[in-house]
Amino acid sequence: MEKIKIFVVAPYEGMKTIVDEIEEERADIRLYFALGNLSTLDFIVEKIEEIKPDIIIARGLTADWLTRNVRIPVVKITLSGYDILSAIRMAQSTNRKFAIVGFESMTSGAEVMCSLLHYRTEIIEAHEEKDIQQAVISLKSQGYELIVGGTLAVQMAEKIGLGGIHITSGKESIQAAITHAVGIYLAYEKKLTEIKMLKNVVINSGYHTVVFDEKEDVIFRSESNDALFTAAKGLCRRICGENDKICIKKDIDGKTFFFCGCSFRVDNKRNMAFYMKEQPAANSGGDGIKIFNMSDVKYYLPDIVYGKSKYMADAVSDAQLAAKKGCNVIIEGEAGVEADEFAKYIFKNSEAPHDFFISLDFEKLSCEELKYMDDCLPPAAFVNGVTIFMKNTEYMTMVLGRELSKLCSGKQYRYIISLETRNVSGGQGLFLQDIINSEDTTIISLLPIYQRADDIINLIILFITACNLKYGKNVIGLEDDATEFVKSYRWKRNYMELKLVIARAVKRTNSFYLSGECIKHEVEKYEALVADSKNKNIVLSGTLADITKNVINVVLEEEDNNRTRTAERLHISRSKLWNILK
Repeated sequence: MEKIKIFVVAPYEGMKTIVDEIEEERADIRLYFALGNLSTLDFIVEKIEEIKPDIIIARGLTADWLTRNVRIPVVKITLSGYDILSAIRMAQSTNRKFAIVGFESMTSGAEVMCSLLHYRTEIIEAHEEKDIQQAVISLKSQGYELIVGGTLAVQMAEKIGLGGIHITSGKESIQAAITHAVGIYLAYEKKLTEIKMLKNVVINSGYHTVVFDEKEDVIFRSESNDALFTAAKGLCRRICGENDKICIKKDIDGKTFFFCGCSFRVDNKRNMAFYMKEQPAANSGGDGIKIFNMSDVKYYLPDIVYGKSKYMADAVSDAQLAAKKGCNVIIEGEAGVEADEFAKYIFKNSEAPHDFFISLDFEKLSCEELKYMDDCLPPAAFVNGVTIFMKNTEYMTMVLGRELSKLCSGKQYRYIISLETRNVSGGQGLFLQDIINSEDTTIISLLPIYQRADDIINLIILFITACNLKYGKNVIGLEDDATEFVKSYRWKRNYMELKLVIARAVKRTNSFYLSGECIKHEVEKYEALVADSKNKNIVLSGTLADITKNVINVVLEEEDNNRTRTAERLHISRSKLWNILK
């Protein structure tokens, strides 16, 4: 049988001799000793983590603090009548006026002994460390010369010039505490074995697990990753009520993890458990699937809805209604009308909780990548709801349609679908037709930019304001010829093209106003880029960041993956190139 590891915390050095004697007399225990009290708690905790004892023995308030704050059983050394009597007799032999100062565990015994033996002496009971300081100072002012008590009382007395006598723990008291500690350990050893078995099950489950108590102090953690632990602790206050649960996605040290948390009660005490698992990357290496949780999605309305037109006010009203109903949504409009932003707005404003927003881009999505959709989500028990947004559905093949239908079968997902037309065919028909034809589906139509002349100028002012901050410019607005051009031009890529052209124009101008010539020049450059992309397979759908990445990849391929030459051709630094491609 392995020896029981007992950690003894003593307030004075003399206890070590007794502890060593007891250890020599017993073959069933291994005793560890440390000198400490309430003023050295950090050191004591460090020693506990280092030794990992089976049980702890301490005195007074130190034992009380350890009982509240560590997960190892603590036995308090009680003072015997002999311990107290010895200190009183020693004080009497000095013929000095003395008083007894200490905490309840010490003063209650002193009162009994003094009553039995008809000793008349002042006994002051303290409840906190500051009470001892106040009592000792007061006693000195009353003419007392000697303080009898524990370590704190004696140390305080000596600081202000009084004498002090320790009430020490005799060998019998320490032996009794050790015997009690061994009994406690043996009583719960079987339970400890069960706990260790469950701990191994949790550790080998594939999840990183951490459990906190209601004070957010850790009860259990299965891993040593401090970044994961810190992130989980920061989420404790998100689980407020009984049986609450959360599930969010976080990036930790360059990897994406799902944090699934729930609250539960044990012995009427509230606890919080978090299960963390790394999200597997889709093995196609593409960007066909993107997963966002609620905190990833901006709350405000997308830029596209700003404007004077009643048409856009109606579109926003329809989006708000769809968010409240929680129904499926069709967003109808040309490419580039920012259906993505409208979909996120509906998701963010959902009345029923939806934890995750999954974007499926069928222009980039492969069947192999789609199979990973289930793996990219956390356990269903922790997910309140999932919104799936589908775009570029004209690229949906029959195989993709069948695979998507299989993955979504039996699941209560909400679908938001971006379509240029409600007439679907081929691979689309396998999955989309039922959603489009459903009476519960809300249709939101988004007009192209060129049909919203009243809104174009407002949008451009928003773009200019953002670009001024980004590029340190002071552009005020448009010259008359520029205003006439932007209203009459057929913006083929709608919002995306308009935003890109204005951004490039603001960046390159040194004037307070953008001229028609400046904007026309940027439009021509954009059209040339589109034409060139058809020959070089540059994908111009998606966000500005997506397009930038696509262009860089084409140039990188032309330069045989030489990043230095690629950065030089694009007139950007290598570090910026690296950040874009991350």
